[in-house]
Amino acid sequence: MAFAMNDALKNAVVLNVITLMAGTSGTGGTASLSIRAGDQPSAESAGTGGTLCVIAGIGWDAATGGTANISTSSYVGTAGSTGVAGWARLECI
Repeated sequence: MAFAMNDALKNAVVLNVITLMAGTSGTGGTASLSIRAGDQPSAESAGTGGTLCVIAGIGWDAATGGTANISTSSYVGTAGSTGVAGWARLECI
């Protein structure tokens, strides 16, 4: 048996996931993406490795058809150090 959701339900689910992961939707987002060196820890653990870059203020466009894109605003990353990217973490500030 197949399970199908209409677009309104898919959009609501996507919006709720974005809100849980990033604090908000829209272009004035409150999420940051930290790009780090080293091995990736578990999701519950504190970040490890040097911080290579932090991109802040990330937001999402409105959900349509059950998907949402990162908004096309200009983002600026703040470099912390040099190295090889090993992992990244999206966090709500």
